[in-house]
Amino acid sequence: MRAELFVSAVLVLLVSGVVRADPDPIPQLSVWNTKASVVGGPSRKITVFGGNPDELLPTCRCVTGTWQIAKGGESASHFTGTIQALSSNHSRGSAKKLSAKVRKTRDIMYVLGDHRSKLHAILRGSGQLILREVSGGEWEVAGYAVEALGDVFANNARWRVNPKKPPKPGSPSPILDPIADGIALAKLINEYRASIKLPRLPISPELTKVAQAHARDLNDNKPV
Repeated sequence: MRAELFVSAVLVLLVSGVVRADPDPIPQLSVWNTKASVVGGPSRKITVFGGNPDELLPTCRCVTGTWQIAKGGESASHFTGTIQALSSNHSRGSAKKLSAKVRKTRDIMYVLGDHRSKLHAILRGSGQLILREVSGGEWEVAGYAVEALGDVFANNARWRVNPKKPPKPGSPSPILDPIADGIALAKLINEYRASIKLPRLPISPELTKVAQAHARDLNDNKPV
C-alpha cells in the first residue's frame, strides 16, 4: 500500500510539473450558467458549454428535451438513446421524439468539477440535455439542466435561429480516444523526466490493464 501511494504521489507531482512547465496550457472548456424561462413556474438554471448561450444557441442546430439512454447504449465512442418532449430552435416538423447518437467528445468526457458527475449521470441514465447537431447525422452535448425545462426554444425567443438563415450541422469536435490520450500523457511525463535528468519510464501493458480495471471498478462501485 505504501508503495502504491508513493507511486501515485510521484505521478501527481510529475503531471503537476508538466502543467507548470507548459507555457501554452490547453484551454479549459468554457462553462456558462444561465436561466431559462419556463411557462407556469420560476425560471430554471441551465448550463451551456463552449460559449455564451445567447451567442451559441442561435447559431447551432440544437434541440433540448428529456434524454433516455438506450439499453446497452454506451460504447467507447458514443451514447445512443432518445430525446423526448423535444424542443428545437429550428424547423424540424412536429416530431416530439428523436433518436440520437451522441458523440463522446474529449471536452465533455473530461469536463471538470461538479459538471462531470452531473452530466455523465444524465448521459448514462436520463435527464435534461441540450444537443447540437453535427455532420454525419450525429449529435454533441451543448448543455444540460437538473430540472425539466419544457419547450425551451418556444419560451426563450433569444435562443431561436434566424429562420431566414438556418444553420447547417456543425463540424464535429475531437472524439475521446483513451489510448491516444494515455500515450500522450505518458509522453508528457517522460519528456518532463528527461528535462530534469531522470530516466524515462517504460509503459507496462500489464500495469496498464490493472489500472484500467481499477478505474472501471471505482466508476462502477464508487467505494468512497
